[in-house]
Amino acid sequence: MIRFSPKSKTALLTLVGLALLLTIPAFAQKDFNMEEKQMIRDYKRSNSYFLDGEKLYAKKKVDKALTALEKCLEIFPEHDKAHFVLADIYLKKRDLPKAEQHILAAKHGFEKLQKWYSFSFQQYLDSLREQKATNDQQIAGLEASKGSASGLQKSRIEARLARLKSQNHEADTKLSEFMRSGTKMPAEYNYIHGNVYFLTRRFQEAFREYTETLEKNPKHGGACYNLANLYFIHKRYDKSREYLDLAVKYGAQINPKFQTALEKVEGK
Repeated sequence: MIRFSPKSKTALLTLVGLALLLTIPAFAQKDFNMEEKQMIRDYKRSNSYFLDGEKLYAKKKVDKALTALEKCLEIFPEHDKAHFVLADIYLKKRDLPKAEQHILAAKHGFEKLQKWYSFSFQQYLDSLREQKATNDQQIAGLEASKGSASGLQKSRIEARLARLKSQNHEADTKLSEFMRSGTKMPAEYNYIHGNVYFLTRRFQEAFREYTETLEKNPKHGGACYNLANLYFIHKRYDKSREYLDLAVKYGAQINPKFQTALEKVEGK
């Protein structure tokens, strides 16, 4: 009955931190010590193997994905996203000890990289704000000159204004998304960990992880559905119904047999 995998296998892995960490310029690394600078270099070197593994996994070439991800971890053992994908792979294989090993390592790796992610995140927000400020200045100048322009020149000004305003809209969207996401540990880490706990019948721990998933992403249909299962197991049918309805609302795949079983105890 439980739903074990996120709606998109690796949608999570385009996280802000991953992309931004790779762009930390040398001059900006002055806040890091020598060991941390070496770790950044190792992270960048390992990441090509991670990206290969991610693509291979998406294409269902699991064995090749495993090879690439393990190579990534040889270079940079704390690569949290490589551990996350491996946890998902082993969860689907029902190799629960390895799945748990890798999801714990993913969480540990994320915590270790938190300083870098936070630094990169702030750098990127600053760059977006600077881009908007520059665009606003150009927009003001073009608006002022548009009145005296005519014909082709006016058309060019209007086209340029449209491009700048589109860039600002995109920057606003990114700022809004990134401010909401921040640099917290991703909800999917908790979700996968919850699935490992569920399958090993550690229900209290699974409940905690699913609850934390929903605190970070209230519309996570998989977590809602799995909580509905947990409440059903513990005969809390009112709560099971509540979370099943949320799971349906948020697009989770529902096992019809579970829905029928819940309706039966509800007397429907």
